[in-house]
Amino acid sequence: MSRDMDLVRSILLHIESRASDLEEFVDFSLMKPDPDKLRRHLVMMAKNGLIEGLEYGDEFHPRKMTWAGYDFLDTIRDDKIWAETKEIGNKFGAFTLELLTEIAIGLIRTQIKKFAGIDI
Repeated sequence: MSRDMDLVRSILLHIESRASDLEEFVDFSLMKPDPDKLRRHLVMMAKNGLIEGLEYGDEFHPRKMTWAGYDFLDTIRDDKIWAETKEIGNKFGAFTLELLTEIAIGLIRTQIKKFAGIDI
């Protein structure tokens, strides 16, 4: 199974939108994802420190996003930045979390320089 980074982004956005419900597990039924694919991605995301949750046998119940999850989401939140990040990633076959983050940060820095004239 390959990682679906669009699904990862959707999961993070969905968890963030439910942040006030930290006492309950996050419900993904409105997203209508494939249950097996969703579970595999949730487990991978938890093992890589993007989210926290509880695993019960074949089920994983996410509870919240971690600091690292928020950091990653903040770099890819903007739809235009995300589209450009994926385009660059596709061109070079680079889809590690770290590399996608660096691509998005580079694009954000370019925008900051363009609009504010500041090199970061």
